[in-house]
Amino acid sequence: MMHEFNNPCQSSTLEALLWTLSHTGFFGILIIVAFLLGKGGKSEIDNSDLTNEVRDIINRSQEAVKTTLTSEIRDRNNDSRDTLVAVLKTLGEEQQKMQKTLGEEQQKHLVVVGENISKLQTSNEKKLDEMRNVVDEKLQTTLEKRIGESFKLVSDRLEAVHKGLGEMQTLATDVGGIEESPD
Repeated sequence: MMHEFNNPCQSSTLEALLWTLSHTGFFGILIIVAFLLGKGGKSEIDNSDLTNEVRDIINRSQEAVKTTLTSEIRDRNNDSRDTLVAVLKTLGEEQQKMQKTLGEEQQKHLVVVGENISKLQTSNEKKLDEMRNVVDEKLQTTLEKRIGESFKLVSDRLEAVHKGLGEMQTLATDVGGIEESPD
């Protein structure tokens, strides 16, 4: 029956042995134990010596695993950090490119807007000049018409005054002639 142990430091020696064997090369340790058993025969090997040897092997195996895992974790952390740095660098470069592109596009749009405003101003000035000319022409026509009408009116009145003066002169002459007549 297999047991799973999360922490070998909290379990008994047998459980620690099983956990270590299952995680650090079960067959390698069995070969070493078989070698030790075969080395001096069963009667010569003391169980405590065998247990001590197995513990030493397990301790060395645990240290090797710990060193390997620490190294692996460090390498993976370094790789992750390097990858993260590379990704952040790439993102920064892409952001700079996008900002530069957006700046260039914005500049182009500003130039186009400036040109359109300039065209609009030119068009407005041209239309304003045309409107001024039309207003000037209408004012000139109206002024000439009114001045003409005023001169005609003045002329008609002067003519009427002249005619009236002529009639008065004729009348005065007639009156003067009547007075001179001997009757």
